[in-house]
Order: sequence, then C-alpha cells, then structure tokens
Amino acid sequence: MVLKALAIGEADSRRGALDHHRALKIKDSTEALIQNLADTDTKEKETDATTVLCIGGRGPLDEAAALLLVSLLERDNVKARLATAREASEPTPHEHDGETIKAVCVCYLDPANTARAPFLMRRIKRRISGAVPIAAFLCAESASPPAEDGYRVVTSLDGAVQAIAAVLATETAPAMTRPVQRAAVAREAPATINPKPVTAGWS
Repeated sequence: MVLKALAIGEADSRRGALDHHRALKIKDSTEALIQNLADTDTKEKETDATTVLCIGGRGPLDEAAALLLVSLLERDNVKARLATAREASEPTPHEHDGETIKAVCVCYLDPANTARAPFLMRRIKRRISGAVPIAAFLCAESASPPAEDGYRVVTSLDGAVQAIAAVLATETAPAMTRPVQRAAVAREAPATINPKPVTAGWS
C-alpha cells in the first residue's frame, strides 16, 4: 500500500504536479511511519555483522522506497541502512568503511531509470568490489540489464529481499561447510594409514 502511494507520487512528480519540497515531506512521513511500526516491535533481534546498503536511485521518493526495503530486511534480521548513491559509488573514504558490505540495492520508482541505472551500478561495483549490486525497478513489469553489466535486477520489494537473502546465503554457505569437510577428512585419515611391513629374520 505504501509503495503504491509512492509510485503515484513519483508519477505526479514526473508530470510536474508534485514539487521537490512536497516529495521530501512524503519521504519524511514514510520514515516516521516506519519508525512508529518499528517502535511497536520491542523484541530484541540478533543481526548479522554483514551490512546491506539500500539506496534511493534519484529522488526523495526513491529514498522512501529504499527505507521500506531497509525495514523489510531488518524484520528478517538483516542489518541494513539507507545510503546515498554518492557514498556507495565514490572512492572517498567515509565513516562506515569498517562495514562488511555484501549487497547494495538501488531502488527506482520511475521505469525510465532502467536506461540510467547501468552507469551507477558500474560505479558501485568499482567502489565496493566485494558487494553484489542489485537494481530494484519497483514500477517496472519486467527489466533485465545488459549481460556485461553484471548486476541483478528485481521488480518488487519482495524480490529485492529474496535476492539479498540469496546473496547472504551464498556468502555464508562455504564457511558452514568447511568444518564438516575437515571433520570428514579427520575421520577417514586413520583408515588410510598403511603400517610398514615388519620383516623378521629366521635363524
């Protein structure tokens, strides 16, 4: 429901019926709504040290959509925060450089941004080479990037959550399987030891 309202606001902005100041007010209202909902959930949650960056692609309403994604990820115990496109794509050091960033999702409400996204996604890949870039075209029925750009595309918030979960699962799977493999080798090791033949002299 909230995302649909943001999409309507984005359409109004494109045709000049919604100015930047009012778009900022909508973003602030969305943030307040999310915070109020979060305050009702007092249960302590354990989150992974890995961080996901959620970015509004071009304007305040895109940032509001990114805030919705942050709230959905936090509900699933994924550590996420809102970031700016500049922070994620420029090589200038910033205060969050100590984070382990595994995914960066850029949210767009305007379907026309499918043509503008590749440039930003390439910059993000250069800036945070260890993170998987994801473009969320939230008002597009379908979208796919050129193969050489190498970023993932989703068309819904649920799709973004699922894509990010898949990235994090891929990152943690090797660490979970390696100890099992070592244990298996350790168990098999005694069976592979061949004792040296004992030769006895007969008098």
